[in-house]
Amino acid sequence: MKFPLFLILLLIVIIFICGCTQTTSDNKPGLATDIPLTPVTTAATVTLPPATISAPPKDPIIGTWIFHIYASWGKVDDEFIFLENNTWTRIITDVKSNTKKYTHATWIKNSAKNYTVGSHIFEYNITSDELTDLTQTALAGFEFIYHRTAAADSIMPPLPTMNITVFDAQMVSELNGARPYSGHTFLVVNISIKNINENGWYSFTDNHIWASYEDGGGSNSINDKNAGKLENPFPSAKIVPGEVRQGNVIFGVPEKSKSFTLKLIDVNGNAVSNIIELNNVRTYATYSTNPD
Repeated sequence: MKFPLFLILLLIVIIFICGCTQTTSDNKPGLATDIPLTPVTTAATVTLPPATISAPPKDPIIGTWIFHIYASWGKVDDEFIFLENNTWTRIITDVKSNTKKYTHATWIKNSAKNYTVGSHIFEYNITSDELTDLTQTALAGFEFIYHRTAAADSIMPPLPTMNITVFDAQMVSELNGARPYSGHTFLVVNISIKNINENGWYSFTDNHIWASYEDGGGSNSINDKNAGKLENPFPSAKIVPGEVRQGNVIFGVPEKSKSFTLKLIDVNGNAVSNIIELNNVRTYATYSTNPD
């Protein structure tokens, strides 16, 4: 029995619909973890270290150097301290008496191994790490060779560097009506002080200048006690780097003394200047700006 064409078409549509909606175990949607993923690469951030700029090497002269002198009266230590700011401090120590003399100035590099230090020429030997004072060697007839005792990094900054110049010195028994204690006289010294330290000022007062006598004693100046008794007294003031001041300084000293040493000192009594020697100072009845 033949089916009508309509029924055959209807049967085909039903079979097609059922086949499309049927779900089998193979067609179940998988879990999210079963879905293959393409890995994503994240670009890493790389931090480079900062560029290192090497500091220029320190000059080989910078440091502490010493030369031992064996004189007829005993051992003397001659020490130089050279700093990066082109200043130097020289300390000459009489080991027996433990007295020290200080001088300060600047140094100049002339070549890879040649230096001007004050009025002297020094030469550095890179092989032996020695420093020779060529000028003093020529004068003395034997070598002045300094050996390093401290590296540049271990040097403590020196005390303020000051320089004293003396223009006149008189011993007088009277200053405009003022008289010293019995057995004493006035020592009047006209000086200039220059601050050659690049880094700090210096405060000058009566307590910061010291005169030593022949017998080992000494005293500070007495300007404040004799205010108005002398023209152009050295002022109590700050002396800034590079500045020069000049004036008169008064001391009360034993009458029998004729020779003195003069120096600037800090609050601890340490010398911060060159040491001036005053020998055979003349005596007058009163102070004069134009002594004979």
